[in-house]
Amino acid sequence: MKTLGRRGFTLVELLVVIAIIGILIALLLPAVQAAREAARRSQCTNNLKQLGLALQNYHDTYKVFPAGEGLCARANPTVTACDSWNAWGGLAPLLPYVEQKALSDRITWDIVWSYNTAPVVNGTVAATVIPGFLCPSEGRYIRNGMTSYNLSHGPTSTWEPPVGQEPGLFSRRVWLSMADIRDGTSNTLAMSEGRLGQGATAVSSSPRDPRLRVVVGAGLNVAGRQYFTNSATDMAAIKTWYATCLSTFDAGGGWDGQNDQQGYYWAACQSFTGSYCTTLLGPNAGPACDVDASTTVIDLKEPSSYHPGGVIALRADGSTSFVSQTIDQAIWIAFGSRKGGETVTLP
Repeated sequence: MKTLGRRGFTLVELLVVIAIIGILIALLLPAVQAAREAARRSQCTNNLKQLGLALQNYHDTYKVFPAGEGLCARANPTVTACDSWNAWGGLAPLLPYVEQKALSDRITWDIVWSYNTAPVVNGTVAATVIPGFLCPSEGRYIRNGMTSYNLSHGPTSTWEPPVGQEPGLFSRRVWLSMADIRDGTSNTLAMSEGRLGQGATAVSSSPRDPRLRVVVGAGLNVAGRQYFTNSATDMAAIKTWYATCLSTFDAGGGWDGQNDQQGYYWAACQSFTGSYCTTLLGPNAGPACDVDASTTVIDLKEPSSYHPGGVIALRADGSTSFVSQTIDQAIWIAFGSRKGGETVTLP
């Protein structure tokens, strides 16, 4: 009786099998990546909801929201003068309301956030990584003390508009209440996201990356006014000024050593490196822009994220929604304003 030998795959058959496997992987990989991003976006949304709840609880306790940049603090325990540039930022007072009371209790509040000589341990506290302050979609470069989430100062190009003229929910050394939100809490932005700086010391190879900053040498204002409405005049002025900023960036100019430090310090009051955003153009508009190299005050710093197509927004009533990066500029400015009288209908 003749026994037939086992026949193996021919080269053609093997190539066909490999090709089929490759096609299946190519079909499945985007679905897997999309599922992972959906999970990250869901966690990011939950982080902002928790911050929204913290804001509500803070308001219940003190009858106001925290200031975007708080009371000035002393540079060290031996001086009495105020160092207003290094005060604690608006996220720090929320620590007890995001399950970080033990961390909050270690802070010496009348000393600047970066001071770290015993018995004061503010610098150590400020370097603490708080997972609830970080968007899971970031996942690129996380150093100690960073934050993905920014308090909205609304349509303004300064952290300190004239008292009574603050357009957004947060401002420097101003504690606003629910009663100050005349447009309605569901129509007013409280917080959103920001891509984290990567610490690069030279111009990025990624053009117009929203995590970066450009120094343009001229401030954004309309006849000296640094708070804006969604009037045609104001919107045109913002666009014209930003076009100059982008041209500077595209030409490789406007760079200094701190231009890739967005969101570096959740504890800081500084506008670029701390928890701060504006509502002048729209989400993912491009790099932040500033009149000079100081990271304390910034003219324009729009929300940004790695979520495809837009950012997650936290409203003053504690609810969240996804805002498209194609949102109309007029609607975006109105959303950032707390008392402009505009009607906001997000698409």
